[in-house]
Amino acid sequence: MRARDITKLFLLLTFACVTLDLSAESIYYKGKISPYRILQKSQAALYGTKAVTVKTEQWQQGEGFHAKAVFENIFQDYSDQKIVGRGSFSFYGLAAEENFSSSFWVQSYRIDGVPFSWDSEDKVWENKALDIEEKRTREKFKYDFMKSLLFINAQSVDLKGLLLEGEENKNGHDCYRISYRYEKGMFKSWGLAGALGATVWISKEDFLPVKQRIEGNVGGKVWVQEIGYTGYDSLASLEAPEEIIKEAQEEKAALKDKISTVISEVADIRGWKASDIKDVKVEFVKSNRMRELMLQEISRYYSEEDIENEGLIMKCLGLIPEEADYRDIIFNSTDAALVLGMYVPDEKAIFIRDDIQPSFAEIVCAHEAVHAFQDKKLNLSNLKQKMKGDFDASMALRCMIEGEASDVQLEYLLRKDDETLRDWQDITSLVEKGVIGNAYIRDKLFYNAYGYGARLIQLCLQSYDWDWKKLDALYKKYPRTSEEVMHPQEYVMRLTADLGDLVSDKSKETLQVSLPKGWKKSYSTRLGEYVNFLFLSKALDSKYAHAGSIGWENDSAIVCENESAKSKIVVFAVKWDSPKDAKEFADTFKAFLDKEKYSEIKSESGKGVLLYGKDTSKFSYKIFSNYSLAVWAQGIDEGEITEIMGEISFNIGRGGV
Repeated sequence: MRARDITKLFLLLTFACVTLDLSAESIYYKGKISPYRILQKSQAALYGTKAVTVKTEQWQQGEGFHAKAVFENIFQDYSDQKIVGRGSFSFYGLAAEENFSSSFWVQSYRIDGVPFSWDSEDKVWENKALDIEEKRTREKFKYDFMKSLLFINAQSVDLKGLLLEGEENKNGHDCYRISYRYEKGMFKSWGLAGALGATVWISKEDFLPVKQRIEGNVGGKVWVQEIGYTGYDSLASLEAPEEIIKEAQEEKAALKDKISTVISEVADIRGWKASDIKDVKVEFVKSNRMRELMLQEISRYYSEEDIENEGLIMKCLGLIPEEADYRDIIFNSTDAALVLGMYVPDEKAIFIRDDIQPSFAEIVCAHEAVHAFQDKKLNLSNLKQKMKGDFDASMALRCMIEGEASDVQLEYLLRKDDETLRDWQDITSLVEKGVIGNAYIRDKLFYNAYGYGARLIQLCLQSYDWDWKKLDALYKKYPRTSEEVMHPQEYVMRLTADLGDLVSDKSKETLQVSLPKGWKKSYSTRLGEYVNFLFLSKALDSKYAHAGSIGWENDSAIVCENESAKSKIVVFAVKWDSPKDAKEFADTFKAFLDKEKYSEIKSESGKGVLLYGKDTSKFSYKIFSNYSLAVWAQGIDEGEITEIMGEISFNIGRGGV
């Protein structure tokens, strides 16, 4: 469920161009060692280990408050974990009676995903995750947040402050020393405010982290945390008490026995028959196995050439750093390593991570069971192949299938508390809370497919007076464009009124682009309103970005090659519903360019406006009538890009999905 189900591969294509070495083995960018690529490789190496011991010392200091903790976290195959350590608090005020100090011993386990923590007051094991709180003052020791900082996560790094400071021997290892700041969005996802910087020492030999120091301010408190990494791949017993091992095994067995009931309840919600997917198996697997399955699914649909071109445009969009290795992002990242559950159509199987808490694994199973039913009705593998090369159609389908699975999953969850989805108006917030959790994802890209899709399904249900069975109509007339999903009222009205063929005329058409002499197309797709919004929202408020992207009618994004010059450009042409919509986009686009600090070089009538971007890239655009045209390039002189703009032409043809 947390897979982002190829979300990164879907968030691929918009406006720009660079020519980079995309080799997964390279740590160089333009001839220099790249700190970001080192972080990528360290992240991948860390999640590829079978075991690691992480020792942490952490201090907090605030007004009238001081805390210290020393913990040891032992991870075994990321399924089992042991936490031991000691913490202390001191509170002091003007009056003597306000002064207070305490210390405590912490011991906690996670066995097959089942958490246990030692209650030092009652001297018993409690079946719950570690949560440290000083009851007297309501000052919460944010252990979960502290733990979130233990591992390398390149996505949480503020790229503006990322530096390779040099090389240094640390704890007997020759290391790269890298410093960076954390992005503010990470704090927001935890309900905190703050600013933290980190220095990490990464082994030059195997890219595994050796030591990390984090310091700054969190929640108004000075924060210092030192982390050491040892015991890589050292599998050994965690020496957990027999009583909790037995209880964990019993909980896991009870969960497995309950799977058929979960599937039956999902079928009951939707008005399906559980027997429809009786051939679908459910397996609990280790995290590394889940990662393998995820990567196999990606490989089925995307070639090496696709990955290179997608990575190229992702960098130009700014959705990943220019110096990032895109293959590492797809094939070695924590996005794949931390997938909690997935349905694999070709294997007719639901896979669930065996290291997540049984109560949550049950909810993951409910979500993935919906995908199994959808596959029975739609043949998801064939449908994905059919839409390959059309991002917009793929995104619309993804919103529909993930939105339905999310809404059914939430209905399943709410019924446990005698509630229903009908009682909830803010479906997007509920999706974030019930489906996504508080995970930090750069630019919140992951939320969109689930949130937009859940809202679409909710509107359908409202129109059908909450008759879930009638949602089957979606399978014959599923949305074909992201515009239909982002503005679903008309689509839902036509669907529920059964007004015949709902396939959008826009989805049946292709914006055909004629390229200048000497250039040939190497990759193309249609991006849709969704990607226009994503691109603009990189620099602008979401409401402003939405206003600029509304009125989309069709588009074509093309990666072009010039064999003689061995250079590439990206051409992005958009047809808008009206000249007014094109002008609104132009006004929003200008604000975006100002925020991104493009500098104007010259403007020629009919040939567009030429601008310089970052890192010698050039960019030219023009708006006329109800069309907009943009070209991004690097390594091309001003005259050539101006001529390219003047020679491109396009027209609408048939042939969409």
